[in-house]
This record gives sequence, structure tokens and C-alpha cells, in this order.
Amino acid sequence: MKKFSLILFLIFLSIVLLGCQQEAEMNDLKQSHSLEKALESGDVVNLHGKISNLDKFVNFIENVEKGVKDAIRITTYTIEGAPFFII
Repeated sequence: MKKFSLILFLIFLSIVLLGCQQEAEMNDLKQSHSLEKALESGDVVNLHGKISNLDKFVNFIENVEKGVKDAIRITTYTIEGAPFFII
């Protein structure tokens, strides 16, 4: 019974520690990827329905249709201001 309790405690502790780490990483990402930085880096930005850098998206679609390898990053911001990436 002690062994089972110890294993259960270690699993719970691992989940709590991982959750705290992910929250800290998200806060760092939110601070490091502001709207201004996203626009400067050429991201296609969706800010509550207002799309910026749409020309980058159109260019991406044209390249894909031609068979040219291309990549873009779409950044959407939540109501709270947290970035949500679609890569």
C-alpha cells in the first residue's frame, strides 16, 4: 500500500510541476511575441477579425498552387491578448 501511495504521489507531483512549467513558458512566449513583433516578422496576424499581412498569405497560396515549397506563420490573438500560432 505504501508503494502504491508513493507512486500516486510522484505522478501527481509530476503533473503539477509540468503544468507550472508550461504556464511559465506561455507567459514568456506571450511577452516575447507582441503584436508589433508579429507584424515585423511577417506573420499573418488575425486580431479579432482584423487581418494584417494578408499579402503574405495570398503569396503563400500562389506558391503552393505552383508547387513551390513555402511556409508562413499565422498568429491569432485571444481576447486576453495571448498569441495562438498556426504554423
